[in-house]
Amino acid sequence: MAKKHASQLKLILVMMPVMLFWILVIRWDALNFLHKPLENMAMNWRFQVRGELETPDVKLVYANVDSPTSDLWGERPYPRAYYGKLAEILFDYGHAKAVGFDFVFSRQIHSDMVPWNQVRAHDEELAETIRNYPNIVLGTFYSGSLMPLTMEERKIDRNVQAIDEKTRVLPYLRNAANVQPDASFPEMPTYPLVPGVGGGNLGLIDMDVEKNAGHVQRWVPMFSHSKGPYETINFLDGLTYALNLSKEELPDYVVEVDSGITVFDRDYNQLGLLPFETERTFYTMALELALMEHGLSDENVVIEEDALLVNDNDGNTVIEVPLTDGQVVETNWFSHWGNPDINTHTSVKLIFEHANNLENGSPELQADAVRFFEHFRDAVVLVGPTDPLLQDLAPSPFDSHPVPKVGVHGNLYKTLMTGLYITRLPQGSSLFFLIGLTLLVAFLGTYTGRYSSAAKAASFIILLAYIAAVFIAFSTYHLVIPLIAPVMCAVTTTTAGAVYQLFVEERQKGRIKGMFGTYISPELVDQMVESGNEPQLGGVEEHITAFFSDIQSFSSFSELLEPKQLVELMNEYLTSMTDILQEEGGTLDKYIGDAMVAMYNAPIPIEHHAYKACRAAALIQKRQAELRKKWADEGDKWPSIVPKMRTRIGLNTGSAIVGNMGSLTRFNYTMMGDTVNLAARCESGAKSVGVFTLVTEQTRNEAVASGSDLVFRYVDKWQVKGRSKPANMYELLGFRDELDANAIDAVRIYERGLSKYFERDFSGAIEEFEKAAKLELFQPDEELGIKLNPSLIMIQRCQHMQEFPPPEGWDGVYVMQTK
Repeated sequence: MAKKHASQLKLILVMMPVMLFWILVIRWDALNFLHKPLENMAMNWRFQVRGELETPDVKLVYANVDSPTSDLWGERPYPRAYYGKLAEILFDYGHAKAVGFDFVFSRQIHSDMVPWNQVRAHDEELAETIRNYPNIVLGTFYSGSLMPLTMEERKIDRNVQAIDEKTRVLPYLRNAANVQPDASFPEMPTYPLVPGVGGGNLGLIDMDVEKNAGHVQRWVPMFSHSKGPYETINFLDGLTYALNLSKEELPDYVVEVDSGITVFDRDYNQLGLLPFETERTFYTMALELALMEHGLSDENVVIEEDALLVNDNDGNTVIEVPLTDGQVVETNWFSHWGNPDINTHTSVKLIFEHANNLENGSPELQADAVRFFEHFRDAVVLVGPTDPLLQDLAPSPFDSHPVPKVGVHGNLYKTLMTGLYITRLPQGSSLFFLIGLTLLVAFLGTYTGRYSSAAKAASFIILLAYIAAVFIAFSTYHLVIPLIAPVMCAVTTTTAGAVYQLFVEERQKGRIKGMFGTYISPELVDQMVESGNEPQLGGVEEHITAFFSDIQSFSSFSELLEPKQLVELMNEYLTSMTDILQEEGGTLDKYIGDAMVAMYNAPIPIEHHAYKACRAAALIQKRQAELRKKWADEGDKWPSIVPKMRTRIGLNTGSAIVGNMGSLTRFNYTMMGDTVNLAARCESGAKSVGVFTLVTEQTRNEAVASGSDLVFRYVDKWQVKGRSKPANMYELLGFRDELDANAIDAVRIYERGLSKYFERDFSGAIEEFEKAAKLELFQPDEELGIKLNPSLIMIQRCQHMQEFPPPEGWDGVYVMQTK
């Protein structure tokens, strides 16, 4: 028991580091790179297993700035007046509810090759559209390219030379990698598109930033409280517009003062002042569009610690967004980007063409245009870049190839409008599932007891059930249960334990094979290793079936065969017989010349050992008949005695002492006891009753209880030499389906004669035995090596009894005079 506990402790020590490693993977950011890519992949699997979701109550249309649109609009950056014209068409002809532009119309997105007055004119046209159509949302962006960080860099960027050393450095506080709940202002549309710090409908188009390119954009910040210096360049652009100055006439000095940023001309006349500290809360574009859908504004938004609420004017909550880390939400994806049944797409070029047809086309074209614009009626329209040259692409859970990122805002909008939010369990739950699943799977997967196969199957089923539960929970409830870390931990921990067990098992198997490999079959060695029950040394009492076999008249073989021939013959014979013995689960004790000594049910237990020992005896007799034919067919290779070889076998079942016995330096795994001695007497006494396989009543009864395919015959009641207790003896004739009708009749008639024999009706017994003798399976034949059979022997004994009647009180026991 102590040895078994030590082995289990070692197994635990092998598996524990693997589980601790996976705990570190999910808890330590330094190892997150091992886990996050796989979990992202598993998240995609969840969507793919769940399938696409239709949202009939949400009307969303994508207007794609695609390659045909690029051909229509010309070189980038496109004139902003085109965007204004697009919005006018969507509202006037399409009767759209709201339009969101997934673009940032900042000052940085201008080409120096375009004249400044032309840029200003296009901006004025877009600004006029924005003033006329209030349900337009423009994009603003935190995680774009860095702007110049110092005022000197800003001046150089504007081709304005510093005049003296009074110019001060202005810190630029934007975080360019992540949106913080309290951050400086993002990159914003230029003046006059946004008239001031608090003006304009602006929507954040930021999303999560993955370290590795090509990842699905999952998380979106719902808001950002911006506090700090307003976009300086935007202010200066607005100032040039307000003062009607050209780019070259930009003021030379921008000086930081206590109250803000003041702009002076060359004569130090103050031209403008921007308060240094300004505040504004920016919301994600999808939320701004959802507000417009409900006819609400930013004033209806309430930000709580773990939720963002949108209340209508009566105080009723119409949108409730669960927040992660107090700021972000995970986008629920509803379909493939290219699914026209769920995602309505149209090219901006096509919109312009239909608008032109509506204005200038034939009646047929106008009617077609009217039908076309019905797609936009009361819809929220997202205008986004889809041209691959614009490089605004990323994969989605449904699309392994990159698709337009505007789909992130569209799917988030659907998430907000349907309320189908993705729910993740608390952070500590990953640890709970990891440890729980691993302990359960690893325990069952490495169990080595009696039901190890069932335990391993249960381990596999539990693992599959957990994986299925993960996907069912997501498909049904949009609930994310940890998958990769718990499953990988359970699999790798169990694998580590199994590999260790395999190593120990092979080492143990090698040791057991060294001890018992010559005694038992490899299958039994494997069974012994799997059971973990090694035989106890020094001898234990076991219920066994002892097996003895010997070749009839073997001394004649030794006399007639050359040593080399004898070795070849015995190797072939013993190999064949030993194979059968071990195939039936027997343990070879030893060879004694031509004799074999074996046992069943030791050193490891086997079911129905008496039956299996009898099967082995019958198969050995059958195999020997095949060998006799083979040797006869080999002609002069063998003396005539070889094809006549017969083997006698004796079996007995009962308790015996088995174990390694001998001296301290030389020992052998063997058996001892009365059961063993009686089995040996069965083998030697078989000759006296004319049979080749003789078994005791105990062996016969246990064999018959286990199977009905063997035929036994009660032949006599003996008291063997050296043993006071008599024993009933049975002949094993062979397999029932291989015996002819005469043999079966001989058994019936013989047992009838034996009953008369025990009744002292020797004349009647002789009559029955004479009938049986004619039907016996083995008829006397010198050529076949058969001299007598049980019926002939019992006739002789009855005749002897007639001449010398047994005493009164005779119990029918025949006393053996020899061993």
